[in-house]
Amino acid sequence: MTGRLYVGSADLDAPANRGWLLGHFMPATDLRHSTDVEIKWGVHPAGDQRAQWVTKETRTALILLVRGRFRLDFPDRSVLLDEPGSYVGFISPTPLMMVVALGDHLTVADQALAAYERALAPKRLVTLPSGHFDAYVAGFDAASRAATEWFVQHLTSS
Repeated sequence: MTGRLYVGSADLDAPANRGWLLGHFMPATDLRHSTDVEIKWGVHPAGDQRAQWVTKETRTALILLVRGRFRLDFPDRSVLLDEPGSYVGFISPTPLMMVVALGDHLTVADQALAAYERALAPKRLVTLPSGHFDAYVAGFDAASRAATEWFVQHLTSS
């Protein structure tokens, strides 16, 4: 290890940390310590299954296949990774609220609405019949009320 560079082997390093290569659980002095991202290395034997995944936690993940075949079963569909480099990314169930100004000339409303349609639940859409900056002025009450309700619902401890 020199400077800000760590050279290692996932096959050799991962078993000592339950598969984790990078994350908040590494010692603070270790270059692999990070509170922003976690990376896990896994080797799964044929037929390996997990009965249940962690629930009630929000995850953003990228699963990348190095070799072999790997099927991921989600509640609404399955994804088969079967070529080296195949990957699936998911950001769910991350709560999403979008405030879209339908008369926006800076951020195209059609693109924002299309992004909202692709997002998974939980989600909420608030539209304002105005321009880009009106959410901070004429539409402030509607936008801030909706945001406050959303944040109270999704960011307070239960």
